[in-house]
Amino acid sequence: MDRYAVNMGYSIHDLIERKKYFFGQDIFRVFLILYFSIIASLFKRNRFNLYLRIGSLYLNLKNITKSREYYERSNRLVKNDEQYMRILMCLGNLSYATGSYKEAILNYEKALNISRYKTTILSNLAFAYEAVGENDKALKYAQDSIEISKQESDLGHTILPENNVRDLIIRLKEKLPRVSR
Repeated sequence: MDRYAVNMGYSIHDLIERKKYFFGQDIFRVFLILYFSIIASLFKRNRFNLYLRIGSLYLNLKNITKSREYYERSNRLVKNDEQYMRILMCLGNLSYATGSYKEAILNYEKALNISRYKTTILSNLAFAYEAVGENDKALKYAQDSIEISKQESDLGHTILPENNVRDLIIRLKEKLPRVSR
């Protein structure tokens, strides 16, 4: 029962996050926070993932304090490198959202050293490096994310890597001198 309930919530979460924005999206996020909180209180086995999802929902609602709280709850439950990598990604996303781009880069680079999920990390690094004005690095990471994505077809990306960094690559190429291209 708990696996079905959790998977249903994950499916709804993934569905609403695939869309850029639609009417009522934040209401669905609040509903999912409540839903995941109830499941987390009933079933101990899925708390790590549930807390990560709740943290991400709060981040999308721009509630940084609550997002950090749930990422920290999840962090206390880490049992392996993959979970640690996921925490690093979430903390990187949180740092990026608060404008702490150098901290985001540190988290993403730590995650890159332990993860097979390189496409997402590389694209996040590209955006973070652009934010600190290191456009050469940003372009390299953006292009690498597309290249690596061809080897990661089983990951079920919410946003296709090409779509995720396409505008970034165009923007970076306009910023960089011709010799860098």
